[in-house]
Amino acid sequence: MVHGSNEDANLGSSEGVSAVAAARKVHKARKGSQTFDEHLKDLMAFKEEFGHCNVPKTKSRNNKHYSLGIWCNNTRPSYKAIKERGIPKHRLSKADIKRLENAGFQWSLYKTFDERLEDLMAFKSEYAGHCNVPTTNSRNKKQYSLGFWCNTMRKSYKKREEYRNIDCPKLT
Repeated sequence: MVHGSNEDANLGSSEGVSAVAAARKVHKARKGSQTFDEHLKDLMAFKEEFGHCNVPKTKSRNNKHYSLGIWCNNTRPSYKAIKERGIPKHRLSKADIKRLENAGFQWSLYKTFDERLEDLMAFKSEYAGHCNVPTTNSRNKKQYSLGFWCNTMRKSYKKREEYRNIDCPKLT
């Protein structure tokens, strides 16, 4: 509220108070009306049903957990900002962070390069010594994800090699 604004002048009237109250309700509805505890309760119900806390954020007719997935997706960068001493978009207390960790919440859904390399070596030892991980969407989601990663690594390597082989004229 800005001092001296029309909103400030109208606060004494019942119309001004009800308008401010209505604006606050709209703002609260836009921000999301669920509390941290309500989201955590929904997360625990999701975990009970699916065995993990990785709630998808895709919007489809059969995804009843869309808003929970969005909340989880918004919580991760706030945690990262707190750890890096930045400004989080959403408030998270130390107790909230601990409760999420105790629930099995993953702060990062992505594996590191070393973790992927370990997965690739395990694949190689299991499948007759080769690293040709299929990229087709099979029933084995871990294998599909690893195949996608391998494909990305191959493309990156190819681009790097193409870049190294570019003939640049020397400036005189």
